[in-house]
Amino acid sequence: MSYLMWANNWTNCPAAGKFLNTMNEISEQTYQFMGMPLMGDGDPNADQVFQVFLMDVKDPASYAKAYSNLMSSGEQCAGSWALVAMGPGMNVERYGTHFAYCGFKDIDVYLDGYMSNVTPTKEYTDFIKKVSNIRELKAVNMSGVVKDWAPQQ
Repeated sequence: MSYLMWANNWTNCPAAGKFLNTMNEISEQTYQFMGMPLMGDGDPNADQVFQVFLMDVKDPASYAKAYSNLMSSGEQCAGSWALVAMGPGMNVERYGTHFAYCGFKDIDVYLDGYMSNVTPTKEYTDFIKKVSNIRELKAVNMSGVVKDWAPQQ
């Protein structure tokens, strides 16, 4: 509940708007949402397609442990992945308290991964058993990079 109050105060604060405008000029956007990375691996800049899971998590520490075990199996995600706590100003009632993503090099790799992964792995079924009572999915999205304005290195 305190997070909701904090997020709502942030959304309506003129100083927060000024902060975001200033940060826009000096920072690099990494997510569609303002968030605080909790764990992850890989280079999201190498990926063009992302499967994004928006959710409410009641016990973040337990969820993070289960998610880390799932992702460390190496069978769930072809590219980068992360678990992120929603940042200030987010409408957590709509989008949830956390999001997780899995990145793919391109749409072909994304589709190939999902078409060939019809049967859930043991790691995935174990994960679902561990998190089903502490996580509520709000939405599952597929996002793709359309244009990248960041300078290439």
